[in-house]
Amino acid sequence: MTDSEKFEHLKELTLDDVVMPSEGWVAYAVCAGDEKSCGWQGWILEAISRDGKQLPADTRQICPVCDEATFRTWAKLQFRPSPDQPKIEDFESAD
Repeated sequence: MTDSEKFEHLKELTLDDVVMPSEGWVAYAVCAGDEKSCGWQGWILEAISRDGKQLPADTRQICPVCDEATFRTWAKLQFRPSPDQPKIEDFESAD
């Protein structure tokens, strides 16, 4: 069995299969650290937790355009799941 076959089942996970966070934090980040920076701006995941316990998440501060380090600004927001949360299929991608 190849590695891709071994993990194929992970692609089918639903909210019922994972630990649901009780809150998350996002920060507005900019790629403006040095001469290699590209000026990208956007929201990044700061942290995600369940009842105060940190959950696994990709919180790297890396620019999606040029792979340089990003700087988190003071613009930060906390999010909490809504009981009537719409499914992700109901949204259009920003890409």
